[in-house]
Amino acid sequence: MSVQRHKTGAFVSGRRAFLAGVGGTILALPFLESIHGTARAAPGVPRRFLVWHQGQGTQWNQLATPGTSATDFTLGPILEPVAAFRDRLVVLRGIDSKAGNASMGDGHQSAMAGGLCAVPDRGGASIDQLVWDRIRAPGHRSPLHLAVGNTARMGRFLSAANEPVESEGDPLTVWNASFASLALPDEDVARRRRRRLRSLDAVRESFGSLRARLPNEDRDRLDRHAAHLDEIETRLSATRAACEAPGRPATYDHNAEWTRSANDMFDLTIAAFGCDMTPVVTIEWTDDHDPALFAPYLGGYANWHEMVHSGEAMRGITGLVDGYRFYAERFAELLTKLDTTPEPMGDGSMLGGSMLDHTTILWSTDFGYGAGHNKNSVQAILAGSLGAGVPLGRMMSFVDPENLWDSSPMATNNLYTSLMHAFGATDVGHVGYTAEGVSRGPIPDLL
Repeated sequence: MSVQRHKTGAFVSGRRAFLAGVGGTILALPFLESIHGTARAAPGVPRRFLVWHQGQGTQWNQLATPGTSATDFTLGPILEPVAAFRDRLVVLRGIDSKAGNASMGDGHQSAMAGGLCAVPDRGGASIDQLVWDRIRAPGHRSPLHLAVGNTARMGRFLSAANEPVESEGDPLTVWNASFASLALPDEDVARRRRRRLRSLDAVRESFGSLRARLPNEDRDRLDRHAAHLDEIETRLSATRAACEAPGRPATYDHNAEWTRSANDMFDLTIAAFGCDMTPVVTIEWTDDHDPALFAPYLGGYANWHEMVHSGEAMRGITGLVDGYRFYAERFAELLTKLDTTPEPMGDGSMLGGSMLDHTTILWSTDFGYGAGHNKNSVQAILAGSLGAGVPLGRMMSFVDPENLWDSSPMATNNLYTSLMHAFGATDVGHVGYTAEGVSRGPIPDLL
């Protein structure tokens, strides 16, 4: 089945962004077999989801090389900066953007129109929204969409079919919208918290009348969900003490100073996760067509775009390696920040560890081999956690490593189905569109 998004509001800005009431938020019931047919809850699922997206593809022969087994792979010069996290990665080679290939527009337009939603021509919500729909809790905001570069509505991230969302590129704007409210007067904070707690009480009362009509197995699930509401109440009571805003970003040219802006966005991401504002964040590199920062890498090429699409990308052009490696260096910084941040939301079943231990990260790009706008074998790297018991430190390849133009049996549809399963939504049989040549279900042996 195709997964569609529930209608919800955008990520709330302004002074109401942090401790607003949950009156307008859906307090989701657990998945009850007597109502829906199949349980979707799974123990040890990740708590959070982060999507990191850049354009212009990669150089596969400089990224990673498969060996004799899934765990026997070698990081190329592009991925060397993340070597410390090799055992926390799953590198997927041979994931086609079949929806991108089926979309209208030029190579870039079609890649953006089908890449993160796995439906041609922006025909569905993107994977960040689908995951958020399943893991949100009372009081959570919609996914927080951040940009490194200009604020832009690129159309990669979609709240629903044909509803692109804007990625905000100014760290100070994000801070003002999401963290300035932490400076609310104590009495204002207390009033908002009381409103949220009253909403939880109303939900508990509704559980009482529903429970009497359920079979025993669903009563048990409802009781466990009621216990989860108790945890939420405890968390709400402690939020003021446990949540701290990051330092207020300075005013600077965030489009010119990418490294500085990226680090500010990483701090804002960790704060949003730590304060439990939202379980889903996206970080999009919006000015990836011809970054001014990449001028030293160009050599004799007119611009980054020309070099990517020159047709020589498999030959290991030094400038291309340097540019792609720049993204990997920033990715390593993000992983390091997450891994050095203690997990703030232990609940008795998943205590300890770092924030990275409980976060799933997808690093995606528009293309695989950049020359020719090739949307076969798009870069797909997973990091962090895929749930309890799922091995990491692997490379899975579904195509001949020497021919990246071959069509693969695996597609972003399969990858996104696997991600939904990693977050406990095992009732989801298929994400995205169905057509000839598009296989259904998750990636075999990934989870």
